[in-house]
Amino acid sequence: MRFFFIIPAKIRERDLIGLDKKMNSPRFQPWVETTIKLLQPFQRIKFNRDGMHLANDIVSPKLQGLAPVQFHLLMTLGIVIDVTELREKTPNAPKSALCVSAVLQYLGVNFVAMKYRNHLKWAIPVIAMSTQMFTGSCNNTTTTTTKTDTVKVEGFDSSFNVMAQSFADLQMLRYQVPGFNGLSLQQKKLAYYLYQAGLSGRDMIHDQKSKYGLTLRKTLETVYGTYKGDKNSEDWKKFEVYCGRFWFSNGNHHHYSNEKFLPECSADYFAGIVKASDTTQLPKNTGESTDAFLARIKPIVFDPKVEPKVVDLRPNIDNITNSSNNFYEGVTQKEVEDFYAKFDTKDSAPAWGLNSKLVKENGTITEHTWKSGGMYGAAIDKIIYWLEKASAVAEDDVQKKSLDLLVQYYKTGDLKIWDQYNIAWVHSGSRIDAVVGFI
Repeated sequence: MRFFFIIPAKIRERDLIGLDKKMNSPRFQPWVETTIKLLQPFQRIKFNRDGMHLANDIVSPKLQGLAPVQFHLLMTLGIVIDVTELREKTPNAPKSALCVSAVLQYLGVNFVAMKYRNHLKWAIPVIAMSTQMFTGSCNNTTTTTTKTDTVKVEGFDSSFNVMAQSFADLQMLRYQVPGFNGLSLQQKKLAYYLYQAGLSGRDMIHDQKSKYGLTLRKTLETVYGTYKGDKNSEDWKKFEVYCGRFWFSNGNHHHYSNEKFLPECSADYFAGIVKASDTTQLPKNTGESTDAFLARIKPIVFDPKVEPKVVDLRPNIDNITNSSNNFYEGVTQKEVEDFYAKFDTKDSAPAWGLNSKLVKENGTITEHTWKSGGMYGAAIDKIIYWLEKASAVAEDDVQKKSLDLLVQYYKTGDLKIWDQYNIAWVHSGSRIDAVVGFI
């Protein structure tokens, strides 16, 4: 592989807050100037509307030959910058207040990230719970040796095959984390507990992308795990591709375009393999027959007009009612805007609506807050359990404080505590890090 980068340390979107003002300070100029020099071989990075292919005019010679999905992974994780080299060239640069990614964002390099626009959750890709692990920081001391366009990182197996399974428009990649072996037992426990906290929110993301999301996932898992028929046929392979796409996208909508995708196998074949599986594991309603269950889910799976798009941002339509996500129920776009217009948005007001579903019940619009004892309470209680274990093995007092605040946020649903957590999180210099929350 010709990957000539190392992943820069903690990519913190919150470091970008007030970046315009920070960049006017002489303190940050060495970072800006050096980053510009390092980026000179590369033209600005762009994706077309569906985000799947690179524009022809932006691929530098060093990046030619990389598949779009590889380049996208590069972009998601941080872009082609050697943090160690950057720090060597800018010895007076701030050690923790600003990461290279922030400089790149400021310079116009497009990262795969979107923010809330106003208070309407339909304005972003529907991502409910995510956990990203980082085992580095802005004062990374990894030793690298650069020759032409290749970076050799100690501990990496150069013969390691990053390519994994490929299907539809997806190329799955594997990656090495040799630094994990160098972590202490406490750090490994911390990483494990934070991973489990993120995993505990898995059901939420499926439910938030579609009110049918969990039903479909459990159906596919039942068939994939219990079907005993012919698994070498072309139809089964088509079913496997559908499963892969669904699991990758956390639902039956494309991970970039947000548009619904359908199985390439027929509805009759789909029904047949469902019936040939362990039907006791299907998410049927009480007393519902398998035939009735299949009739209920058929349009959800095969009808392109049923939940056609997770987030529909076309102009001159009601973007709330035309979007398939499960953040709203029984309300219109105007009702959503009017509801949140009553909230205080001055100065440091929280991001109202960040952790709730807005519904109309008996003519009254109300929020169902995602917290312990509220909506998703059972899953959030599991998250709290793992976060409390993580707090007990935190690397420093600042990280412990941030994790304790996150626990309080999940217990209360108080968005002001969420803000306090983020402030504490930014100040932590821990090596093991995570992003856990509704973002």
